[in-house]
Amino acid sequence: KPLAPGDTLRFVFTGDSQRFYDEAEALVASVNQQPGISFLVVAGDISDFGLARAMRWVDEKLRRLTVPYVTVIGNHDLVGNGRPTYQHIFGAFDYSFVYGDTKFILLDTNGREYNFDGSAPNLGWLKPQLANLDGARRQVVISHVPPTNDDFDPALRQPYVQALRDAPNLVFEMNGHN
Repeated sequence: KPLAPGDTLRFVFTGDSQRFYDEAEALVASVNQQPGISFLVVAGDISDFGLARAMRWVDEKLRRLTVPYVTVIGNHDLVGNGRPTYQHIFGAFDYSFVYGDTKFILLDTNGREYNFDGSAPNLGWLKPQLANLDGARRQVVISHVPPTNDDFDPALRQPYVQALRDAPNLVFEMNGHN
């Protein structure tokens, strides 16, 4: 549903639902009764061990929302068979979208799960996203592991933070994990 120009953008931010599966129904009920919510963001760790059963269960519960929901992958979602399962159920690890006049950039920052090989976060993908507003007037970056955490690739910490600082239209960055 389009957001009227100048209208207030309201979304719910949550994360790390692993181990709290029973609370999913209460979360859905809470979001559904709040007026003016545009969507829900789940900031990773949907499952505890990358299990398809857990991801499908959370997806089933969240499909009862009266608003759309989006996710970003967490470190627990990447273990075991979590990579292909997450992609099958929730989609890409890195993606962006514009809603109203805000561009949301969601990306995988789970460096430890890639053995700190320099691939997460994917700065080659992020920098062009930050450079292009795609018609929006501001940007929000959402990931699971914050750059201040030991699970973030230490070699990419400074370049990542610098990329965010260099983005003149970035209004804030949000993370789960902690």
